[in-house]
This record gives sequence, structure tokens and C-alpha cells, in this order.
Amino acid sequence: MNTRFLVTAIGAVLLLFVATSTAVAQGASVYVTGELDVILAEDFETGESTLHYNVLDHKNNKAYRVKFDKKPKDGLMSGARVKIRGKVEGDDFVVLDGSSPDDFTVTEDAPIATDARRVAVIVVNFQDASVDCSNEEIANLVFADPAQNFDNGCVSNFFDESSFGGLSLNSDTDGDGARDVFGPFQINVSISSACDYYSWAYEAEDMATAAGIDLSLYQHLQFVIPPENPCSWGGVANVGCGTQCRSWIAYCDRDNFYSHEFGHNLGMRHAATDTNNDGVTESAYGDSSDVMGLVYAQPNAPHKEQMGWFDAYPERIVDIGTGGTFYVAPLEVNPWDTSLPQVLKVPKPGTSDHYYFSYRVRTGWDGGLQDAYANKLNVHRFRGSGSTYFIRALNDGEQFADGDFTISVVSHNTDPLSGYIEVQVETAGTAEPVCSLEQQSVSFDTASWTASAGGATLDYDVRLTNNDSSACGSSVFNLTPTLPSGWTVSVSPNSVTLQPGASVTAVMSVTSPIGTEDGSYAVNVRASDSSNSHGDVSASGTYVINSAPPESVTDLTASIKRKTKVALNWSATYDGAGQLIDTYDVYRDLGTGFVLVATASASQFTDSSTVSGVAYRYCVTAVDDAGTLSGSSNIVSITVGGGGGGSNKGGNGKGRNK
Repeated sequence: MNTRFLVTAIGAVLLLFVATSTAVAQGASVYVTGELDVILAEDFETGESTLHYNVLDHKNNKAYRVKFDKKPKDGLMSGARVKIRGKVEGDDFVVLDGSSPDDFTVTEDAPIATDARRVAVIVVNFQDASVDCSNEEIANLVFADPAQNFDNGCVSNFFDESSFGGLSLNSDTDGDGARDVFGPFQINVSISSACDYYSWAYEAEDMATAAGIDLSLYQHLQFVIPPENPCSWGGVANVGCGTQCRSWIAYCDRDNFYSHEFGHNLGMRHAATDTNNDGVTESAYGDSSDVMGLVYAQPNAPHKEQMGWFDAYPERIVDIGTGGTFYVAPLEVNPWDTSLPQVLKVPKPGTSDHYYFSYRVRTGWDGGLQDAYANKLNVHRFRGSGSTYFIRALNDGEQFADGDFTISVVSHNTDPLSGYIEVQVETAGTAEPVCSLEQQSVSFDTASWTASAGGATLDYDVRLTNNDSSACGSSVFNLTPTLPSGWTVSVSPNSVTLQPGASVTAVMSVTSPIGTEDGSYAVNVRASDSSNSHGDVSASGTYVINSAPPESVTDLTASIKRKTKVALNWSATYDGAGQLIDTYDVYRDLGTGFVLVATASASQFTDSSTVSGVAYRYCVTAVDDAGTLSGSSNIVSITVGGGGGGSNKGGNGKGRNK
């Protein structure tokens, strides 16, 4: 009788499965380079949490509390190396407003905190049957290859991606330079023997120990046995893992068998289906959106929560208490790459179960996700232990309801990084009308301005409007400009809080570098909201540099109008870029020199400030959008009340800037 302690096992039957000190000037704008520390502070009484940031200045080894005028960059993690610009105020380092990308730069990403599981794979042959995969073939299915970064069907890389970097498999725990696949060991068992897989494991462990393998180094022992065996399963495993746990694989080439059984070791049960939502299991392996079902896909939303893979980002799972509009990011996205929720939860009335709502897209290991789940809102039910249950997946326009709770899919965006699904939630406590989040609008009042040379500053009026319905609260919007490299810009204000329906006009002052050549240059501005619930929208404008002067007027004429007025007319001219001029300066001379008397917006002007019997001379200059003047027009002379017509004698006027 084998006296070893037997870890409680639950069989998973797979019949069909597949620094020098330097003082920092107080109040001065300075750079600090150092290591970032991010702390999540939780108030368990109020249910609120806040993030705090510290930075250790490498120059003087002083730690500062980092404060931000604006919302800090998403995804900051402890251990990141950063370079930040701001002001030192006591023990605080206040980061500047973020209008420049140089205000906060991550120079080296934080190392990802991982739980590297120590796994030994032991290949076991029978007297009359053998495993038909080589040790290297098995190693390629289970472990990443440090030398080749091998990841085809690799269990370690699968769990690393699924857990957002929180869990992987150590490929060489014993440090001998080879991945930890041992054997094959031939045990004293025949295919006609009884199905006693624990005894097989103990015999193989004894043989491995005799061969010098220290199995006490490993948390997981995974046994690969021949497909011809006395058992009726394809794999079996301990559910959960104490000091050491085991699993058995009967088909060495089925990559998802390894991941499925390893999932049991982690504590996951099966991904089942209950499409009638009546509490009756339809298929224990029917959820093909989860590796604990029948396919190689990332674990579903309840399994990811059960595994604690969202623990560092608890705000990515939202417990729905009241109705409203929610934008949900894909379940596959790293939680530090989005500020949107990734899982919505609501209690199932009258039970201890919860509904889980998640958005699944085809990316990474979910690239082959079936049509039944991909690009839809997946609905699961889970009570925190046991199997998870897939109920259905919702397309745009479809609803799921239970009691006083209804969730409706409005629309979706399938981009794997920035995509989201928009859902409307109604509950018994939802006030009417329901808030409807609408994308904000942004535009230039005048989209194109012209400068006569590089180095000029042009001001653009940017109009931003919050288009949410009146039932919504205020939103904070940020304006971020995009310019050619080397240009400078300021936006005032660059962050505003707007109530639904409210608008604001900001001034974006754009300066091109001195010496920039003539041409048209794109100047854009992006409007985003701090909560990332509206998406981004942009407006495009043009900064034109045109140093060529406009064409001069050559056909100015003058005539008497109503006896005492002088009517001037001329043909419109063009600027250096071929655009029609719509501004002209009009000059008049009474014998003491030409003076500016008017600016006309058309190719005509009537001078009413004239006196009968006096001789007048006139000329005009064209003015382009940059304020550049043409040469003077021809000069015309006329006497008011004298009956004479205009004359074209030529000559020069006294135009501006001459």
C-alpha cells in the first residue's frame, strides 16, 4: 500500500478535448530622472481608492511625492524609470500641465511582476506502450524556449498573455540549461493494468529521484502517459495546488490538454453552458470561449476574476448598481492599456450567482475565437466557485434581461487595442431620462490662416462642445494639438469641464520655426475626455506660409457719384498662392501725401468724405491673409463738383509698410 499523502484530486475527463547629491531648486522648472513608485490606496469603508505616486531622484537619492495638474498617464507601474519636468515644492514634485510630451517620459518600462510557476513534465512509458512525442516536442508545447523565444502552442506564453503578465511557467527551474521535461521513464505497468494513475505517478517520481532529479523544487508535476492506457480520459488534474500538485496528459500532441489541466491546478473548473439560463448544465465543456471548455482560447471573464488577474486594476471590473451607458474594453486588452471597464457584473436575483458581461475580440491567443463569441457581448453566470456558465452572446441591438435588470448592446468597435462595445443598462432604480453619452465635437472657427514668413504666431479659435444628453453629468475634456516637428503651440484652456450641451472656445497659438519654407502645413487638435468614455475626435486646420506679395491693382478708376462722392472701382487680384484677394487698403491724397482712409472687403469703395471743388488723388494696395501688401495701384485723380472724370496718370502711392 502506498503511504504517500494523496492530494485531493478531481478528475477532468476530456473525452473529446483538444548618486552624487545635488540640490534641486525649489519652485524652479527642472527635470527629475528616477524610479517611479505607484501605490493604490483603498478605503474599504467607502469603497473608494486613490493612486499615489512617488519618484526617487537618482541625482540626490531623494524621494518626492509626485502630483499632477492633469490626469496622470494610464498604466504607470512601480519600477518604471521616468524623466519628468515640473517644480519642486517641499517634498512634492508637481508635474507640469502635460502640453509637451517632454513633461512626462517613461524611459524604461517597469518589470512585470510575475508568478513563475515551477513545472516538471515527466514522460512515462508502459511496458507495452510508449509516448509518441519526443521530449523536445513536449517542451515546445509547454515551455517558452529562452534561446529561440518559441511560442507556438506554448502553455507558458498562453498563461502569460491571459493573465496580463501575472503568471508564466519557469522553463528551467533546476538550472541545468535544459527545459524541465524528464524521462521517459518506463514503469511496471501494462495497458491491461487497472487505471491507477497516482500509483503510476509515484513509481515515475521514484525513478526520477533515483536519476538525480530533485522534484521538491517543483510546484507542478505534469505526467505524460501513452494514449493506449487503461483509463477512459484524455487528461486529469488536481483542482487547486498546495505545496505540490499533479496532472496527467494522455495525448502528448494536444497542446490545449496541457493548458486545460494546468488550469485545473490553478483552481479553475470547467467552462460549461446553460443557454436556457435555468440552472441546468447543458455541456460541461460547451463554452468554447475558454480553455476550460473545448478550445484554446483565453479564460472567460469570471475565470479571470477568480484567478485574480484584475487584482492590480480593480476598477476594470464594475459592479452595476444603477442604469446608464457603459463603454467596455475587450477582455483581452492589458488593463494598463485602457481606462475603460473590461467586465460588468450584476447579481442574479434570488441567487448567490453573478452575471458577467465581457467584450471579446480576435487578437493574440484569441485570434481564432469562434463567431459565436467574437465581437459580441458575452454573458456568463458564476457563483465564485465551481464551473462557469456561458449563457449567450449579444449582437448590436440585442438585449439580455433578468428581473428589473436589462442590458442592451448599442454598438461596437472591433479594434483590438482601442475598440470597445457600448451598452445601455436599465435597472429598477434608473432615473428617467437615461444618460446617453454622445461623442464630443471639435472644430476650428477658421481652419486656415496665413503667415508671410516662418516664425509667425497664428491664433486659431477651437470650438469644443459636449453633446451628451441632459441626464448626464459634466465631463472633463482635454485638447491636444498635433503639429509638424519643431513647431511650438499653446492651447488656452487645454482642459475644460463642460456640462451637457455646453461649449467653449479655446485659442490655439501656433508658431512655425523661423526659416520655414512657403507652403501649407497641417495643424490638428484632438479632443479627448479624461475618463475615456467618449472616444477621441479631431479637427484639422492649415497653417499657410506665403512670402510672395499679392498682385498689384492696375485698373483703378474713379467717378463722381451723387455729385459729391467719389466711387472707386478696380478688378480683384490674387495672392502669391493663387487665392483671390478680398482685402484692399484705400489711400487718398489732398496734396500733402497719401493717407489710409479705408480698408475695403470688395473691389470697390465710395468716398463720402469729400468736398465740392477739391481735387483728390487715390490709389489702393491689395492685402493677403498674412497681411502682406502688394505694390501700389495706378493713381487716379478727380475733382469733386468739377464734372471731371478719373485720370490714369500712373505714379506711386504711400501704401502701408512702404
